[in-house]
Amino acid sequence: MTTHGPIVTRFPPTAQLSAHPSPNRKMPAPDGTMIGMSWTLMVSPLHLVAADGGLEWAAEASFSYGLPDAPPDARELPTVAEVVRVLREAGCHGDAWFRVPGHGLPTCPAPGDCASEDGLDLGEVGLQVEDSDEDLRPDQAVDCVSFRKPSGRAALVAATALAAVAGPLVVFDDGLEAVVVVSPGDDPEVLAVLWPWWADPRHSPTCRGAVR
Repeated sequence: MTTHGPIVTRFPPTAQLSAHPSPNRKMPAPDGTMIGMSWTLMVSPLHLVAADGGLEWAAEASFSYGLPDAPPDARELPTVAEVVRVLREAGCHGDAWFRVPGHGLPTCPAPGDCASEDGLDLGEVGLQVEDSDEDLRPDQAVDCVSFRKPSGRAALVAATALAAVAGPLVVFDDGLEAVVVVSPGDDPEVLAVLWPWWADPRHSPTCRGAVR
């Protein structure tokens, strides 16, 4: 297994997810409890997480949403080219920590304003694939995508867009404080109300209406 970017391991235990320490700040989950805002979010197909015992550890998170009672059927993983295309078509941008000739991500067009406006900046984007050379191939299957220091809106938009091609996804932070399952067809505006990773709570739809 080869990681191209800030992913530390595909799935928990949490002790293995320690390359990027979480900042010392708290934010409210939809139920009113305060959880830490993680530096890194991981996005992985639900069937892979469930196969690794993920439904058990996910249920122990401080906040969880959409966890199924039984593991879903396995399905084909998205390719590197598909992941990059989906992120680009969703309008997201970021610092790609991987190299795929002909398949890159746009960089942030307005670094000074993007974070304060909760724009579509995914931060440092990593892809995890089976063993490969330094450069990825467009046809390689991706089993985990990571976003280090993304905006909450960008992570939500990216996850809902990826679910359309990859099937149900598990989104979790490196502190395992929150876990959300995103499924094909989920409405970003509905998920935004319970999305626990708003860097600034003022950007949450409970304060400003909906995802724009």
